[in-house]
Amino acid sequence: ITNCNVTGWARYTIFSWGTSGSENNNITVSNNYIYDNFTSDSQSSFSIIFDGNTTNSTITGNSFYETTGTIVPTPTIEHYQFIRIFNFKGGNVGDGFTITNNYMGGTAPECGGSSINIGLTSSQNIDFVGIRLSVGTTNATSVQGNVLKNINFKSACTAAIPFYGMYITNGVVNVGDITGNIIGSNTGTGSIEVTSTLNSSTYGILVSSASNINISNNTIASFTTSTSDPTLRNNFHGIYKTAVAGNFTAYNNTIGSLTQANSVNAS
Repeated sequence: ITNCNVTGWARYTIFSWGTSGSENNNITVSNNYIYDNFTSDSQSSFSIIFDGNTTNSTITGNSFYETTGTIVPTPTIEHYQFIRIFNFKGGNVGDGFTITNNYMGGTAPECGGSSINIGLTSSQNIDFVGIRLSVGTTNATSVQGNVLKNINFKSACTAAIPFYGMYITNGVVNVGDITGNIIGSNTGTGSIEVTSTLNSSTYGILVSSASNINISNNTIASFTTSTSDPTLRNNFHGIYKTAVAGNFTAYNNTIGSLTQANSVNAS
């Protein structure tokens, strides 16, 4: 799927689910404009899903955005994710994926225009993940040069984690060891704003995989987290590894800014 305009509300905009013994592999989704896909009804929305029996595929050079600027979901549990590689429907877990040079956020290509506003009233039980990975361990998955920015997210997520820039639950993954990813912006403030009505935690990158993980050369900055009640808190975690086994490397990442005041502002 290359050089296409992919638009319209959908639960699964681009979806792969192979069959045992006949896996979907060597899929390439490249240089597309993927926009106005997030729904406002009671369905979760995923722009790209590679599910079970999908392996060794590439997502590169795409722009994910919402031209309408505002998504106001119904007040039910909903998930918004741009890229999801996760074996949910069953089958073999794939590996060897390449996710590079994608732009996620904003109202125009390459994270341009103004911020996407999701959950305008902070009353919806919703969460957001830019890139969600649960992959295999034989061949490493590579995540390089992606940008996630221009997002204003409001949630009453009862799971207490309304926002993940990147969430890695399983598999061998290299994030930024070749070309760093940017979650937020390396300039200015408030490129990503997360408001919660509950005690919450916001994550730039969350890792719970027990396999080898390398997180290097990435920038996580221009974040503002807050709550609608000053007695509550919305904690910010730049890079967080849960208490599971596995070799974990975090090297040469930048969280916040040495020159921009309040690049990360958590309350």
